[in-house]
Amino acid sequence: MRKRYVFREGRFIPWDEAPPLHPKFGQAPGLICDSMEPTEHPITGEVFESKSAFREVTKAHGCREVGNDLISKRKQERSDKPLTLEAKKDALEYAWAKHGGS
Repeated sequence: MRKRYVFREGRFIPWDEAPPLHPKFGQAPGLICDSMEPTEHPITGEVFESKSAFREVTKAHGCREVGNDLISKRKQERSDKPLTLEAKKDALEYAWAKHGGS
């Protein structure tokens, strides 16, 4: 299991043992690293421990990652016309039959 560390007073100490740098705000500046837990890529089945390598394969296959950003801020890729309830039902039934149903 990986452990997180922070740099304080010239040395690295475990994150959970470190007091915040800015107690007034409750948070300290952070560092984002390229490593991640081993993750299987949904397109290729390869296992990655590097975020950048994972994203490179995703992009090479013409796909993109969609995170937890607000839907209202995403670029609209389809027509602005909303799907009817019947169309949504048909799409779900199709997806279930193709991928989830047995």
